Amino acid sequence: MGVYSQTPPKKTIYCQINERSVLSDKTIIEIDLGQKQSGLITSSCIVDKDGNVVKFNSIVDALNFMGELGWEFCQTYKDNEINVFLLKQTVEAENVSKCYPPIKTK
Repeated sequence: MGVYSQTPPKKTIYCQINERSVLSDKTIIEIDLGQKQSGLITSSCIVDKDGNVVKFNSIVDALNFMGELGWEFCQTYKDNEINVFLLKQTVEAENVSKCYPPIKTK
């Protein structure tokens, strides 16, 4: 009798990075992980493993940061004055609940 190993089912999760210019020389980068938000105005910052707030120098810096965490670029588009970048990550289905937020926020 043979022993068969089953590959656990996978699920793809997504996140969105928004890049918008506020002044001619300032850009705001926001990462939407699909987390629940309460109230009219909420703010969360991405933090590193030591709890320090991560500040991005550019959209490429943010994409590289997310890439190091296993996120893959999907597509980009422009929504009014906001550049939108969609990323995805494939995880084991049973671990999806542990992936929200898939990176630490503060």
